[in-house]
Amino acid sequence: MLTLLTQAAHTSLRHKNKSGDDPVRGWADALAARRGRHLAVVALARRVSGVLWAMWRDGTLYDAQSAAAASAKGLSLEA
Repeated sequence: MLTLLTQAAHTSLRHKNKSGDDPVRGWADALAARRGRHLAVVALARRVSGVLWAMWRDGTLYDAQSAAAASAKGLSLEA
């Protein structure tokens, strides 16, 4: 399963983001610019697994806006 998640993350980072509205993809692109592509792929795979787990646990659909709000909330707690 981890191999499939890392492959999906690698493919996601390799292709251009046409709509530009996914905050998780923007986060991964910024991370790749700061820390390198390999680390960003692994981090994106881990984040996607967390999102998938939360969706399964709560029975919800993916919402990019709520993902951005949760990410921003986590960043403000770290500061």
